[in-house]
Amino acid sequence: MGTVIRHDIVANQPVEFVFTERGYDFLVKNLGSSKIYVSFGTLPETTDEMVCIPALSWQRHICQTGYVNSVWIIGTESLEEGAEVECLRTRQIQSSGTTALPNPIMRNQIADYLKVNGEYQLMGVGFSSLDETPNAQLQQKTYVCDNTATSYVTSYQTEFPYTADMIASQEVIMALWRVGRNHLIGADAMFEYVRVDLFAPVIDQPNVYEARHFIVTDEVSNNPGEGGNPMTISGTLKCVGNLTLGTFDTLSKVFYPN
Repeated sequence: MGTVIRHDIVANQPVEFVFTERGYDFLVKNLGSSKIYVSFGTLPETTDEMVCIPALSWQRHICQTGYVNSVWIIGTESLEEGAEVECLRTRQIQSSGTTALPNPIMRNQIADYLKVNGEYQLMGVGFSSLDETPNAQLQQKTYVCDNTATSYVTSYQTEFPYTADMIASQEVIMALWRVGRNHLIGADAMFEYVRVDLFAPVIDQPNVYEARHFIVTDEVSNNPGEGGNPMTISGTLKCVGNLTLGTFDTLSKVFYPN
């Protein structure tokens, strides 16, 4: 179906507006003379958990929980073509096209953000290295018909080793340093971390890129400093649980899960 869907409304009966592509920005029009209730993605148990749109009016909604391809509407009166939903922005990845020339991805095309004091902050100035090591864990079996083992990936122990100069004005670096300095443990040593692929922009969404969200534990391993040189800090961000795929807006600094 297209980006605009219009349906008949039957009083107190949920109607699903289904789009072929997942979106996150919707314009909902109530064409009837009584209110309607709207939800995005799933249908709640009661209308108390749904958005209420007054009669003969429209509202625009941006889904903060991610991309959906279904919008549910419950009307309080029956009306032919009583509601219209338009999907304004969809999840489409910009194609890089084909080229005969090498197209290497440079390190500055991957941006790293750590949440400090409730806000994602760029891990940039001061960091001389920030790598990713997936550490795939394997299980091997040799079947009776083979003389060579078969390997399966069963899990990951992803780590992000880092090295940085201690710059007092860089809150991210100082937050990592304080974990080691103060011997923080448990949740106090954990952070939300987003790794953004700046080489994979989302089409028609300025400043939005494909990204991954991690919960990480900061393991500070070294904090050396030679005479006449800046202090440095090195350590490893170790994953806690599974990653979450999604997109990241580098202007508003908001992660949107898929």
